[in-house]
Amino acid sequence: MSEHMMNLKYPSQHRPGTIYTNAEGTINIAVNHTVNPLPEEDLPLFKQSMIQILRRTQKLTKWYGDDDRTVGERAVATCEFLTPVVNANLYHLMLFTSLEERALMFTFNCTDLELDDWKRVASAMMNSIRFEIDEERGDVM
Repeated sequence: MSEHMMNLKYPSQHRPGTIYTNAEGTINIAVNHTVNPLPEEDLPLFKQSMIQILRRTQKLTKWYGDDDRTVGERAVATCEFLTPVVNANLYHLMLFTSLEERALMFTFNCTDLELDDWKRVASAMMNSIRFEIDEERGDVM
């Protein structure tokens, strides 16, 4: 994603560290390994805190739900929802986990116009994530 598009779509200083998008900018995957401490045992509480923040700060059009489960061998939490944007709604699928005792967040989003094509794909992507650390670079691969 270009710097200009990142500034438009993610204007806050809390922009994800890595963002992938299609040419139109309508399908996005963001990855953010935050500095926020998150021991694995606190993951359910972290998810509930994120849900409260989302409900307070986002105009939620629809809440699909949230879940706690295992992906690979790692405990994860997810939530799915719609938010309004100009001329459409934006579907979000978020996955949270603890990696190196810090919050690791993945977000997929697309417009509701593309939801039928992408919802199952997004879920499959989130369920296929494998967590590895690049020791040389010190980041998530």
